[in-house]
Amino acid sequence: MFAIPYSGSYKLEVWGASGGSASGSRTGYGAYATGEIFLEKGVNLYIHVGGQGAKYAGGYNGGGAGRNITPIQDGKHEAWGYGGGGATHIATKSGLLSTLSNSVTDILIVAAGGGGSGGVNPAGYGGSGG
Repeated sequence: MFAIPYSGSYKLEVWGASGGSASGSRTGYGAYATGEIFLEKGVNLYIHVGGQGAKYAGGYNGGGAGRNITPIQDGKHEAWGYGGGGATHIATKSGLLSTLSNSVTDILIVAAGGGGSGGVNPAGYGGSGG
């Protein structure tokens, strides 16, 4: 939590987390968002920084999970998916994005996470966040 020390205009900048990736593959980058807002002294800001995705698991704050797929027919390779990166957001109410759906006016800014890579031993590229 960060308490606003002075009333005034503030520039907010956030970056979403990258998706997960295996060696040799390229992850999707997290998005960037910026904006300016007038805030009153004493307003509390809650900052949640998204986490990078991992093998099969999405990153903190909403990253989608990767998926394990049945081994390829030759039995020598395994296909998998890495999870997407989590979003980074700043709000005037505490909580993950998934818990703030009934409090959207408390969310000030959000940057989405990037997509995780996937494929076979490893291949595939994750898309960048928007």
